[in-house]
Amino acid sequence: MTFADLGGLGPLSAQVVLVGDPGQIAPVVTGDSRRWRDVAAGPQRAAPEALVAAYPRQSHGCAFPPAGGLVHKQQP
Repeated sequence: MTFADLGGLGPLSAQVVLVGDPGQIAPVVTGDSRRWRDVAAGPQRAAPEALVAAYPRQSHGCAFPPAGGLVHKQQP
């Protein structure tokens, strides 16, 4: 999801929580985004990255250790 996509949802909520993998690929932008290449919160940026750039004082993050996959325990 790009910041531009998320921006349309702004009027619907007072707070946004984003959960994701920081290793995800960025949004695929097929249009010419050169005019925003130096804009940290440009519409071609991934929403979490752009939100932090646009609202650094209101943005909070946390990191969790990698899960390492699901562990299934055998019942005795």
